[in-house]
Amino acid sequence: MTRDEKERTKAAEIRWHTANVLCDSPFEKRRFRILNAVFLTLSRRGHEAASDRQDNHTGFSVIIGDTSVAVNLDEASRKAAAYNRYNAPRPDPKRPASVKLRLTAGAASWQDDEAGTLEARIAEISAGLIVEGERAYREHLRQLEEQAERQRIEAEKWRQERLRKANADRVVALVESDRLLAEAENLRNLIARVGMAVMDGRLDLSTDQLAEWRTWADQEADKLDPVVSGQVRAHLLPPP
Repeated sequence: MTRDEKERTKAAEIRWHTANVLCDSPFEKRRFRILNAVFLTLSRRGHEAASDRQDNHTGFSVIIGDTSVAVNLDEASRKAAAYNRYNAPRPDPKRPASVKLRLTAGAASWQDDEAGTLEARIAEISAGLIVEGERAYREHLRQLEEQAERQRIEAEKWRQERLRKANADRVVALVESDRLLAEAENLRNLIARVGMAVMDGRLDLSTDQLAEWRTWADQEADKLDPVVSGQVRAHLLPPP
């Protein structure tokens, strides 16, 4: 209503400005009286209401606890989706108050019918909105639980894949240790046989030359040895 008054004042002061008011028709005035009655009833029970006007459309919601529930009050015969700022038509100033209305909020709905008008059901609607808010809150909790479960399953799937890859890498490292140890042992056997051949005169090599060669060859064998080099650490412990 305050926005409409500002529009009227602006139109009166500025010749080219046309007031964009929403509440001039009997239809709109009835809508706002019903919503106002519902919101006042809810406020007495400790709940709040909110509105958001954009162009020709005003969106309404009630806050039940910490949960916001959108409230739509429109023509009962309207079958299309609720209006928004993009598809709401300009208000018809001649639209009568006799048009039947339907109020919807989530899964709850009330409308003018043979049993009575919405004005006669303000207490029922207000109580129903509280119930709908609680239902929406429980639904939100359920969605959070489902999201947490999906995240847990995804995390476990990622963990299992990581373990699979880590174990595969561990096996590769184990097989590599076996290969390196075999090569190191072959070199050490060769070193021993060369030493024996020099000792019994089958190889002509001085003591110093043998010692220099043995030192070099032992170092190369140690480089290959997975225990001496520490390569075995790649598979000694299971993956975390």
